[in-house]
Amino acid sequence: MNDKIEFDDSPASSFVSKPLGKQSGSAPLRRAALILEVVAAGKGEITLQQIAHELSLPVSTTHRLIQSLLGIGFLMLDSQRKTYRIGERVTRLVHMSMDTATIAQIAQPVLTGLADRYSQVAYITQLVGEEVRLATYVFPSNSKQALVFPGQIFPIHATAAGRATFASQPAELIERQLRRPLEKLQPETNTDPDAVRAELAAVRKRGYAVSDSEVDPGVFAVACPVRSAHSHVIFAVGINGMAHEMHALCPVETYVEALRRAADELARLI
Repeated sequence: MNDKIEFDDSPASSFVSKPLGKQSGSAPLRRAALILEVVAAGKGEITLQQIAHELSLPVSTTHRLIQSLLGIGFLMLDSQRKTYRIGERVTRLVHMSMDTATIAQIAQPVLTGLADRYSQVAYITQLVGEEVRLATYVFPSNSKQALVFPGQIFPIHATAAGRATFASQPAELIERQLRRPLEKLQPETNTDPDAVRAELAAVRKRGYAVSDSEVDPGVFAVACPVRSAHSHVIFAVGINGMAHEMHALCPVETYVEALRRAADELARLI
């Protein structure tokens, strides 16, 4: 059987196998990429036999490649229905590589609602590589008070969004962060790795994070993780402002409830 295959990309066609020209790279790697494309098109409804049929590959070859993709998290198996869907690792990579313009377009209505409701700055952050960065933010339209810009980078030990994000990351990623110097940004900033680990465990348990005068004096922030369908966390949504103003307006639990609703909506949209 000719194992050099590709998809007919004409709009009217389904996936159709046809000969490939001379290409670089290994045949197994090309086949694995084609399997991912077929599974993505199948939207979680495709079986092993259907994948093999679409690619004109033996079932045994297809099964072997699928097992490799399952092993590295690129595919997931619904064991009851015996169907495959794109795995957590692929969606994680997609979310990490999402450009800020796209995130802003998706998140702006949600962030605007938060910002106007509490007259504070609302924002969403994104894990890029091993760094939590500001993706986009919205100023309230109705505020007459001083506003606090959320910053560009959110370290693991001092920020609400950093904690909300890193708390759900693999242990090895957390430990790599804690092996780096933890900067003493303010007197309240905790730079003890064991204390940071304990705080991350508390964040995982309660589902939100706070930061109080740990980056800038008198600045308070609350953030919640945005969980994907696979439960991984690349994004976090937060609100920040002057501590005395935020505490005077409402208790932390009120912000958390609103941020959780916003996180659920952003997870659906993203």
